[in-house]
Amino acid sequence: DPAALPLGSISVVPGAVHTRFAHIPVRFERAEASLRENTERSFYRLDYPALKRQLEIEFDRQFPHVIRSWREMSPSGTTTATLEDRMMNSNYWLLNQPKHAPLRKELGLEPIAD
Repeated sequence: DPAALPLGSISVVPGAVHTRFAHIPVRFERAEASLRENTERSFYRLDYPALKRQLEIEFDRQFPHVIRSWREMSPSGTTTATLEDRMMNSNYWLLNQPKHAPLRKELGLEPIAD
């Protein structure tokens, strides 16, 4: 629910991938949270001044608020991800065998090793 997203000065635990790769302890950090919208999309942004890091998540304004992309900016560079395809109504955690390689190919992912 985008209306429930916290705004303003908040305490946030940065994502585990960020803390691990940045070699920083997992702890609450101050962040400025903002939300902007256009006719189709919403953009939620977290600015972490002490970490010199920004995270912006783009998602659909309409339910089910599909995340379309995210972008992370830090002194070490910018990382982006964009939704290209998705597979609905699948039991993801059970589809990890070599026989499921065609499903990975449908999503444009590398096949898993035999």
